[in-house]
Amino acid sequence: MATEVPPTPYISGGSLSLQLDAKRSANVLIVGNFEPFTLSCVTLVQLNEPGLEGLFVLKLYDRRFAIQMRKEAEAPPWCSGIESGYRQFVNAGGVSNFFDSCTRKIREDEYWTHDYRENQDNSECEAYMQWLCHRIYDTEMKAYDKLRDIQGKHVPKLVARPLLKNSSNSSWSDIYLDCPRLLLEYIKGFPLTDLADFAPQDRWQSVCEEAIHIIHQIGDRGILNKDVNTRSFIVQIDPVSQKLRVCTIDFGLCLFRCQFKSDSQVQALAGT
Repeated sequence: MATEVPPTPYISGGSLSLQLDAKRSANVLIVGNFEPFTLSCVTLVQLNEPGLEGLFVLKLYDRRFAIQMRKEAEAPPWCSGIESGYRQFVNAGGVSNFFDSCTRKIREDEYWTHDYRENQDNSECEAYMQWLCHRIYDTEMKAYDKLRDIQGKHVPKLVARPLLKNSSNSSWSDIYLDCPRLLLEYIKGFPLTDLADFAPQDRWQSVCEEAIHIIHQIGDRGILNKDVNTRSFIVQIDPVSQKLRVCTIDFGLCLFRCQFKSDSQVQALAGT
């Protein structure tokens, strides 16, 4: 009998209690979701805090419901039984060595992935999902740091790196059981794929040229985004001037020039 997958807890109308920083906490209302969930769970949330009022994007790197990530890793659907086995693995101390092994292997081979088919151990597979969520989060954070000067212009502004208020205080739990989060500027617009539906034809070329310009700007900062595509660009129409602003999103699968010995390696990867 097939295992029933529990529904996601990130439902429209629900709420989350976030610790925005050392001094500020906030309750956020989930207004909607950007589905299907891929490498993270992306929600649209409402905040009503001083200096943080309005709609924001909350990305939760939650291994349980990152559907695309689990599918690409050929991981079984998450369920309470898998979670119980994984927590036993964490409590027994085995997950620490597993994380270290994953980090070592990815340093040796940038394209290494855990092969669930070789050893169908659900606990190890879930540990790989957790490690991968943290790797994607760390990559995205590093990209936003390098893109600091164009945040709010060509990429969303990074607002905060919140924690859930009920997170455990133990350091191992933060790494092995918690899920990282990013609070980002919400850019209301349409994906570049829908340009013909929302913008006049005489604007198409300038919008596409701006998208290419943004790719070059990101590359100039030592970043190669392997996940860039037309849906990675959001086009926003200014309600007053009717000018079109182009932004790019999603940096979890980036590579960085500092990872490679020569520019020729970067150029070869850019051409793949």
